[in-house]
Amino acid sequence: MHEQFKISVETEHENKLAKEIRDVYCQLSKIKRTQAIILGQTNGLLAAAALSLPICSRLNGFGQAMTLQQCEPRRILLSAKETKCGFQPLFTYSENNCTIGTDGWSIHPYSDCFWKTPLININGYPYAWEHNDTNGDWVKQDATIHTPNLDLIAEFEELHLNNFDYTLKRHPAHNILEMEQLNILNELVGKLQEGEPKSLSDIIVTEEQDNKIGNMFSWFDTLKIISIATIGFILFLICLRAWIACNPFPKLIAHLKTKYKRGEIEQATDIEHALRTEENPNNLPRTNSRHH
Repeated sequence: MHEQFKISVETEHENKLAKEIRDVYCQLSKIKRTQAIILGQTNGLLAAAALSLPICSRLNGFGQAMTLQQCEPRRILLSAKETKCGFQPLFTYSENNCTIGTDGWSIHPYSDCFWKTPLININGYPYAWEHNDTNGDWVKQDATIHTPNLDLIAEFEELHLNNFDYTLKRHPAHNILEMEQLNILNELVGKLQEGEPKSLSDIIVTEEQDNKIGNMFSWFDTLKIISIATIGFILFLICLRAWIACNPFPKLIAHLKTKYKRGEIEQATDIEHALRTEENPNNLPRTNSRHH
C-alpha cells in the first residue's frame, strides 16, 4: 500500500512538472513572438536574434506578420578613431568609412560621436577600446552583475520506503503513552478534590473495606430488606395458589373438543347438501311418471 502511495505521489509530481513546463514554454513563446514583433518595427536583426534565427537574418515587421530576410556576412578589420566622444569603431567597406550599428551586426556610415559611451556592441557583446603607447585593441568586457533568473526547483525529494517504521507505530503500545495516562489520572484526582470537601483517603474504598461492605448497613436497613423480601414471597405464593385453584386447563381442553365436534358436524352437513345438489341440479321437485 505504501509503495502504491509512493508511485502515486511521484506520478503527481511528474504531471505537475509537465504542466509547468508546458505553461512556461507557452509563456516564453508568447513573449518571444511579442518581442520579435516589436523589434521588427525598428531593427530586424535584433528581432531575428530574439528568435534564435541564423546569423545575419533580418525580420521586417508588418503588424502581426513578419518577413524574413537572409543577409550575407562580411569579415572586416575593425580599428578605432579617437574623437571628442571617445574612441569610435572604424573600418573601411567599399572604399567608404563605416562603423558598426548599435545592433552590433549592421554596417553604418561613420560619423563622430555615433557611439556616446566607451562601450560598443559587437555581435551582441560589449567591447571597449584598450590601448597603450604602441598598440590597442577592442577587448570584450565580462559582465559582473547578472539578471536574476527564475528560482526553479532542482529536483523532487525522494520518498523513502518506511513501511517498517509504520508497522512499529501501529503497535497498540504506541496508542496511549504512560505519561498521558498519568495526566488523565492526575486530572481525575483534581476533579474529585475540587468537588468533594473530604480528603481523597475518605473517598477511595480499600480492598479491606470492600470486603466488609455488608457491615456498612444498619440494623434498620437490614430489617427493611428482610420485610420487603418476605412480603414479595407471600404474594408469589398467593398468586400460585389462585392459579392452581382455578385450574383453567380442563376447561380449555373441553372448549377445544366442543369446537372440534361442531366443525365436524358442519362439514358433514355441507357434504350432504352438495350431494343433493348434484342429484337435482335444477332444484325441481320429484314426481312419479306413468307409462302408458
